Amino acid sequence: MAQHIDFDKELLLSVPEGADIEAILVDVDIKPLNGMCLIFGLMADGHTKFLRLRGGHHQVRLPFVHRKVYLKYLRHVDEVRIGTIGHIDRLHPNHA
Repeated sequence: MAQHIDFDKELLLSVPEGADIEAILVDVDIKPLNGMCLIFGLMADGHTKFLRLRGGHHQVRLPFVHRKVYLKYLRHVDEVRIGTIGHIDRLHPNHA
């Protein structure tokens, strides 16, 4: 059964296209501090999963295998910024 995601924003993270990704490392800023959002992405098993983050600054290891992610604002969100730090390559985890 196909999964439908009700999202507020779609992003392409800065990861080389065609990379064999195990995880994506990102900086996330959510404003204001009482805000909250979900970040959805595709897992290695083909299912879509999410991480829930509260307002503030976070460095997060997203366990997603594709650079496209979706944001769903849960409450009081004025702004979400996501910057890619890097990625972990599935075949060469120390060389990404």
